[in-house]
Amino acid sequence: MHAHILVPLVAFPLLLSQPAIAADADCAVWKTEPWEVEGGTALTAYICDTTSETEIPPTLYLQCSAPGLLALNYDDSVSRPPDGEVEYSAIYRFSVGAAHVDAALAFQQMDAVMTTELQADAPLIKLLRRDGALTVSPTTGDGPAITFPLDGASQALATLQASCPKS
Repeated sequence: MHAHILVPLVAFPLLLSQPAIAADADCAVWKTEPWEVEGGTALTAYICDTTSETEIPPTLYLQCSAPGLLALNYDDSVSRPPDGEVEYSAIYRFSVGAAHVDAALAFQQMDAVMTTELQADAPLIKLLRRDGALTVSPTTGDGPAITFPLDGASQALATLQASCPKS
């Protein structure tokens, strides 16, 4: 029996920009680096799928948000909201082996990514700290399932979380 955890959709106080990521082996390993965002620089923990044949590889990245929160952003690099619906949201399944967490992600038009905010100790953040590979897929089947290695994710998240505002 699998525990199904639904992470609620939360409003976003900050809009952040995703830089174009070069499709090279360098982004196939979890890293924490500063990215240029609207209004300055944000430390970002990220991974991409370099096996993809898309111009910009599918990417999963996290940044600090409001105190105690992390913004999780996902770009499968091919899917867009149906009929250009800017208020689009969907449930995505994040799986590592038999464990999974379902999370509501909303389309963020400025960066054309699916996004949500999570408590720093949320079940999905704990899932990202496991060993193995993470598969991300919409529960509707309306987009591709993308797999990212989790090697280095725990360290990248620890580095990111240490830099986040505490209050």
